[in-house]
Amino acid sequence: LCAAMAAAGTPSKDNMIVFNGDYVDRGPRSIEVLITVLALKLCFGHWIHINRGNHEDEQMSRVYDFEAELQSRFNTNGASQILEAAGKCFTQMPIALVLKDSLILHGNI
Repeated sequence: LCAAMAAAGTPSKDNMIVFNGDYVDRGPRSIEVLITVLALKLCFGHWIHINRGNHEDEQMSRVYDFEAELQSRFNTNGASQILEAAGKCFTQMPIALVLKDSLILHGNI
């Protein structure tokens, strides 16, 4: 994520950045990736776009590695609370974006 952001440059009205899903279930640091992407959205607002991927679903997170990652790093109650909060966050993410006459959506949606 850090290398991608370094290559993409600073978000601006002339350099909009799209994160196109699958923030979780893709390695041992899913929670950090998700928090970083959300923080970038908060910091850069309209210049950062976050699409929902097929893994941004509470049920999918249970089937794949996100729930297991949370359970290995937090107590059972904490992991459940984080997964529930992440699930609520996922439901607020759009599944598609139109940017400069292009439709952008995750490949498995």
